[in-house]
Amino acid sequence: MPTSASLPKSDGFTILEAIIVFALVGTILATVSPNLSKTFNSFSTAAELRKIASQINLMSKKSFLARKEVVLGREALNLKEGWDIETKKPIFFSQKGFCSGGEIQIKKDQETLFIGYLEPPFCELRLYD
Repeated sequence: MPTSASLPKSDGFTILEAIIVFALVGTILATVSPNLSKTFNSFSTAAELRKIASQINLMSKKSFLARKEVVLGREALNLKEGWDIETKKPIFFSQKGFCSGGEIQIKKDQETLFIGYLEPPFCELRLYD
């Protein structure tokens, strides 16, 4: 006499299983969300710093092509709202493309994010050595 044990037929999830899954997913999202926001902000800040450094590195070429002296500052750069650049003394890019050099600070919302020195005559800014 063969007997076969058959399992009950399952058509989907029970309501209890669905509630447990949603609770677990909600807990994970609540834990991860603040960190994702911080990570996104740090990536966007790093990208903006790279963009500013690129603009500074192109200042020699910009002054050479325009055939006029350019002073490094907020006006010469295309900075987003809340970003600023400060120098201890004015940094000039001559019409021949050479730079006077000097210390530079890049700030976001009045917080200094980068301090560096532009070495004459070409004043290449390196964020990471």
